[in-house]
Amino acid sequence: MNRRFWIDWKWREFLPGSVILTLALIVALASSSAAHAGKYFFAATLSLLALIMALVAGMILVPKLLAQVRWRILASLQLFTFTGLGIFSAFLITVIAIAALNTGNNLLILIVSALLVSYLVSGILAKLVLSGLAIGYHFPSQLFATRPAHFLWTLRNEKRWMPSFSLRAETFLESIEGATHCLSFYFPFLEPDRTHSHTVRYKFPRRGVYRISKVNLMTRFPFGFFQRGRALHPEREVLVYPEIKPIENFMHLLPFLQGERETFRKGQGESLYQIRDYQGGDSFRHIHWRSSAKVGQLMVRDFSEGYENQVCICLDNTRPHERFEDAVTLAASVASHFHEEGAPIQLVTAGDSSNPSHSRSEQLMEILEILTRARIENTGASFWDLISRRMSFVRPDEVFKIVITSAPTGSVPAAIWRTSHVVYFHQL
Repeated sequence: MNRRFWIDWKWREFLPGSVILTLALIVALASSSAAHAGKYFFAATLSLLALIMALVAGMILVPKLLAQVRWRILASLQLFTFTGLGIFSAFLITVIAIAALNTGNNLLILIVSALLVSYLVSGILAKLVLSGLAIGYHFPSQLFATRPAHFLWTLRNEKRWMPSFSLRAETFLESIEGATHCLSFYFPFLEPDRTHSHTVRYKFPRRGVYRISKVNLMTRFPFGFFQRGRALHPEREVLVYPEIKPIENFMHLLPFLQGERETFRKGQGESLYQIRDYQGGDSFRHIHWRSSAKVGQLMVRDFSEGYENQVCICLDNTRPHERFEDAVTLAASVASHFHEEGAPIQLVTAGDSSNPSHSRSEQLMEILEILTRARIENTGASFWDLISRRMSFVRPDEVFKIVITSAPTGSVPAAIWRTSHVVYFHQL
């Protein structure tokens, strides 16, 4: 919709009410003329008609005007509060005003006028201080629960000539569960057309998706009679990954996951696969001199294909459990550990799974994001069937599965039990 069409549409929306209101004004003037001419009955009739027309015009125009305003005044009043000094000053003005009216003293009237003007000036200056401000923020690339992090908050004064004074910014972070966290910082002075930064150190108590719901900018400038504020709504999400803990007590259960294993296929490993006749293009470093001496011709060595250990972490989120958050923390800690060991890793939950074909750094980031958003999901299907369908490794018998489940002890199917290490929620 172009600008010209938007203006025409607004005129058409307000045109009926404006015409009726204009006609009501004309009728009211005619009623006044009739009253001066002594035609009182005619004047009363025209007055009643003008009143009815004015009411109709108000019913048409007022709701549309209120819809355009969107209650911004009421929103600003929510951030307007009197300070102790302001309440005392208001009481003092009231006492002096009563004394001035009773005595008629011009000096007292001047004092009351000056105090009232100071209130008016405070409101105007506070409005100017809060105008023309834009807030920005920079979060670390990775945020973990219970780990302190530093955030860079920036506040820009976009006014070209006027500085801003004594500003306090309150940023509200809301989690998906509805919990609200507030970060507050103070800017004593902002030069015009400049950007000022402030570093905030904060520790998120738990994992999850946090949304910046609003930012309140408040000031008591210049006299501190009241605090006036302005609300900004940046609407941005922040991912806080699960807490990463050491898993020393868990490592002794997985001794065979260290190192690299060999297959019975030809490749670039270290174990001997076969000894064959030399062919053009073979490396002289692979010549097996002892066998060559026995048969009287050059023989070369082929090696087995080596592959790295593959780990699949299966998190059971099909049933509510009081230790679910501990299970998420364990899954994140195990994924981080094997990522540092250099093993390809995959995460499987009831509603999602990661892609093990991604690069190692992408594998870990994808797993942490899935765990950050993980919730209990009542899928109705068996978690063991979901594991079988979602595992995307080519050779599932060569993948070691770490199953973290809320199922009762002994209920894990034998096929999964033989190739997995099972951790029950009640053991955490």
